[in-house]
Amino acid sequence: MSRGLVPFVLLFVIGIGVITWSEYYPSSPMVTTLGLPGPRADVGRRCGLWYRQVWFGRFPLRQAVCRRPRMLAQDPLEREEVTFDALSRRIEHANRMWRVADSLSWERARDSVGSAMTHFGGREFACWKTPYLSITPVRDSRYWKFPTYSVRLTSYRFDDKSPGSPWLLQLDGYPKLPLECVNDPWRYNR
Repeated sequence: MSRGLVPFVLLFVIGIGVITWSEYYPSSPMVTTLGLPGPRADVGRRCGLWYRQVWFGRFPLRQAVCRRPRMLAQDPLEREEVTFDALSRRIEHANRMWRVADSLSWERARDSVGSAMTHFGGREFACWKTPYLSITPVRDSRYWKFPTYSVRLTSYRFDDKSPGSPWLLQLDGYPKLPLECVNDPWRYNR
């Protein structure tokens, strides 16, 4: 092999490695446990980097997010997304939020999620609760621990007095425990 060909081959191999790495999307059973298509981060979603605006332009961050494409008739409160570290290719967070029709459907869906989490092998546990439940839209949170991740179900009701106010459920998956399970975030606000 000639000496002039060695740098070209080396650059070609590095280029192929970078392209392969950028097209590799991580997978986790956490994604399918939340009811999202998966287990890879990009299944049924579009992926891109997060950017931070700086004085000389936009700077790409290490986080990449994969979101379900929005349809025109889709409810703006409903979402599906998976966030991962673009360098290490590890999933950092998965999220699913959806609206239910009324309080009865909301209760049924919460019970159904609880049963599904137990069925998938999750062990329910308790974390710190907000003392401000009467003034926040959060009505309840439940937590499950799996061998390699944890899941939080948050139930929302924005306004009890308004007839069209949404009933929402949100599932979040984390490779570790949610912050409110590690520390009491409300201890200094009481």
